[in-house]
Amino acid sequence: MPNTFPIDECGEAVARIDHIGIVVQDLGDAIAHFTGNYGFREDSRQRIEAVGAESAFLSIAGQSVQLLQPFAPGSIRSYLEERGQGVHHLCLEVPHIEDALAALPGEMDTPVVTGGRGKRTCFLADDRFGVVIELSQSPQS
Repeated sequence: MPNTFPIDECGEAVARIDHIGIVVQDLGDAIAHFTGNYGFREDSRQRIEAVGAESAFLSIAGQSVQLLQPFAPGSIRSYLEERGQGVHHLCLEVPHIEDALAALPGEMDTPVVTGGRGKRTCFLADDRFGVVIELSQSPQS
């Protein structure tokens, strides 16, 4: 199957892994677990109305994990109820979210919202391997 994702002049995908999202039942407990047991640092917390979840970003060695606890009906709560706690999504940061969506079959009309850390984000329909793919674009892009 040919690659449809945007590539640069060197033939490399124009994306990087931004973070991995984990849905949790209790945000405070999860933060304490990751910071206390594994040395993660809590970077930020915020309420993300667009997905109905409280969010905390943790980091370790330059890598980020987003913990999500649902507070309202929506995709995060549905995921927790259907599958339990665990890895929900892999977020890829792209320079221009609309260009990336245009390059992916069937994704052109995917809604883009303001997500964690003020980035423009969207969740793709593709969860073929049990993990949702999120695209994000930094505010300065």
